[in-house]
Amino acid sequence: MDMHMEVGAGSGAELAALAEQAFVFGYPLVLLGVAPTTPQRFVPAAEPGLSTAWLDVSREPLVLSLPNTRGKPYALTMVSAWAEVFGEVNDAATGGRRSAFAVVGPNWKGKVPAGPIAMSAPTEIVRIVARTEEDVGSFWLMPLSAWGKEAKRAEPARSTGAAVSAVEAVRAMNGLTFFSRLGQLLVGNPPPPGAEPMVAVLEAMGMKSGKPFRPDAPARAALDEGVQRGWARVMDEPRARTAVEIAEGRWIPPTR
Repeated sequence: MDMHMEVGAGSGAELAALAEQAFVFGYPLVLLGVAPTTPQRFVPAAEPGLSTAWLDVSREPLVLSLPNTRGKPYALTMVSAWAEVFGEVNDAATGGRRSAFAVVGPNWKGKVPAGPIAMSAPTEIVRIVARTEEDVGSFWLMPLSAWGKEAKRAEPARSTGAAVSAVEAVRAMNGLTFFSRLGQLLVGNPPPPGAEPMVAVLEAMGMKSGKPFRPDAPARAALDEGVQRGWARVMDEPRARTAVEIAEGRWIPPTR
């Protein structure tokens, strides 16, 4: 979805009402779009036995390389930028043997070479939540262009202990910042199926392809009001709750 934002016509009250709906809808994407200090690497999550990785596959696929786990079970759940599960890799599927999977973004036009198994992601930002008894450092992520070449292996990542969490970062955004970021993220992370009514809301706000976002002062105030009202109801949405749990390392993938 090639979408940028130009504030549409209408009263401040109308724009605030639209912004409230759009905030609740777009919150998971903006939250999961906040890059951690250690992208493309697994880090321990808050829940014991879980690790997470944040992937950006906008430029090229990333290869997930799995070791021979010697009988230890594992399950890696793939989650889109809209907090929706789209795939899983587990020891039952691989037999616990060395395996490789290429996570491919929706706009990539290349061809995955022999070796890695292609997994199509619906968004360019992907979260992987891993449940495993294996040392997380043995699960390796690398660009497809580096696959099969000599590459220096990074040290296993540790919990970042970042001063500002993703949840806090989004909480600090005003209306202009939030919707500017949402417009940027929508380009490579299209809304999921069934979101047509909310796409219509975004369009009513003035989100149009190739247009800049330059709201005047009254429009900015309306956007701020809509965001503040949206905070009061955002956690009523299942996708938003899942996104927060993923961002905080508390989300436990469903058992399949």
